[in-house]
Order: sequence, then C-alpha cells, then structure tokens
Amino acid sequence: MAPPSGGPKDVSPPVMIDVLYQKENISIIFNENIVVKNQAEFYISPPTETRPEITTKKNILKISSKEELANNSILYFSEMIADYNEGNILTSLIVKSSESTDTNLLTIRGAIKDNISLEPLKKVWAVLYIKGHKNDSILWNQKPDYISKTDENGFFNFPNLQDTNYVLFALHDKDQNLQYSLKEERVGFHDGIIRPNKDSITILLFSEFDKLDSITPLKNDSLKEFGSLSLDSLPLNSVFELILNDKTILRKFNTDSIFVDSLPPNKYKARIFIDKNKNKSWDAGTLFNRILPEPIEYYPKEINIRSNWEVNINWPK
Repeated sequence: MAPPSGGPKDVSPPVMIDVLYQKENISIIFNENIVVKNQAEFYISPPTETRPEITTKKNILKISSKEELANNSILYFSEMIADYNEGNILTSLIVKSSESTDTNLLTIRGAIKDNISLEPLKKVWAVLYIKGHKNDSILWNQKPDYISKTDENGFFNFPNLQDTNYVLFALHDKDQNLQYSLKEERVGFHDGIIRPNKDSITILLFSEFDKLDSITPLKNDSLKEFGSLSLDSLPLNSVFELILNDKTILRKFNTDSIFVDSLPPNKYKARIFIDKNKNKSWDAGTLFNRILPEPIEYYPKEINIRSNWEVNINWPK
C-alpha cells in the first residue's frame, strides 16, 4: 500500500483570464493565486510621473494610479508575476489601460544588439520621441513619449502609436531616469525619421569609448601540424579579423583576398569592419553628431581548420 500521489508538479506560469477596469484601478484576474516577485520590472508607456501602486490578493493583481492614464497607455509586466505555490514566472504580459479600443493605433517593432558582438541585448530601453520636439539634444534633456524594454531575445515592441513622425533611440539606463545622463551609459539610435508600421528595425547599442580588442598573436609550436585559410571577395575598405576563443589573433587591412598559413587545428570565427575613414582603426559612434559605429559583419559559420588542409572561403555579399 502506498499513499496517493499529489499529481504532476505544476510547471506552468499563471494565465490571465480577465481584466476589470474601474475609475482609478485596473484589476487583472489570473487562473491561480499569484505573488509579485519584482515590481521594478513593471512599467507604463507613455511613462507616468508617479509610479502606480501594485497589490495582490489571491488571484487578483490590482494597479492603482494617482494620475489618469492615457487611453492608449500600455502596461508591461516582465518576469515579475509568479504563481503562489511553485513560483513559476510569467515572462511577459501586456495589458491595455482602458476598455476603449482605438483602431488607429499602430506599431513599431525591432531589436537592439551589441554593436561589436552583434548579440541581442535584453532589458535595454527603446525610447520614442514625437518628431515635433526639438531633437538635437532630446535624449539628454527630456523624457521620452513612449518606452519599451527588450525581452530575453533583444526584441522591443511599441503597440500603441499614432500615425506620425518619430525619432527612435536605445538606452542602457543605469540611473533609471530614462535620459542619457551618465557617460557610462550606452546608447544607440535609428538613423533618420521613423513612422509606423515598422517591424524589422535593428539598433546597435554602443559607448563612445568602445574599442576592439588588441591582437593576441598565436604562439605556434614548430612540431605541430597546421592548416591554412584563404579568403576572397572581401568588401572594399574592409578590415579582416580572425578570432579564436574570443581573442583576436590576426588583423589585416584593406585587401580583397587573404591567405593565412600555420593555423593550429581549431574552430575559428571571422569578422570584418568597414574602415570608412581609412584610419586603420575601428571607430565607435557618437550620439550628439549622429555618427553610427563603423559596421561590423561576422562570417555566418565557424571556420574549422584541420591539419594539412586549406579552407577556401568567399566572403558573402
């Protein structure tokens, strides 16, 4: 005889089943009892001057705001709501601020990536300003009209926009004031005016102090066997770099073909950057002058070097 089991373990996050709109409160009802793990992950777009109060009771989460929210406001909950018993986190939830539906609302979607590694970045702000503002130093002096934070895959989404002109920035906001106020903060921008509906925008996040790694030459043992690598069709004014274990081991300037011998067998990465000003150095961007970082491009596959083999590559166009 054995005692009955309690059934399979709950591994699912809470599911929203309804939203109730009252004069000063919004109540979100879930299918099970909940807890709030991290209120800092809650935000509203357009941003508000005061932070709403968030409370929970059993399966209800209530948002109470001292200031009236705009009809097109969106409430974002990211990795903060969990079920009471097992702590399963609801990774993302987006809720409208009112029952009214504006069929004229449009979207802008995209991704924010690191300007050197080109890896997607999570929990970075995408911020929008209506073009009617004075825009030469707006990210320093004024809070944005709309905000969105990237998810774990680096994607942002503005679902609540009117059909007008915007300027778009990315901001790693260390002091949490939604402005570019510290020299350690990293920024990025979309070059030019943007209008909805756009869904394939990529912004590169950079610091004006960014630099590429210095060269770490390989120490070759003359008794080892080696392979070689040849590349053709490199773009004009490109600088080629070969990378092993995240260290740059070779850099070649302004050539459309390259041959590298005496490479120990291993898996390598390759990248190029376009040396626009031909100073034989990679240049980071500058926000005030609206200069983007010099573009970096990675070869799409690992390069497998084997003993006594030559690998031939044409750089993709």
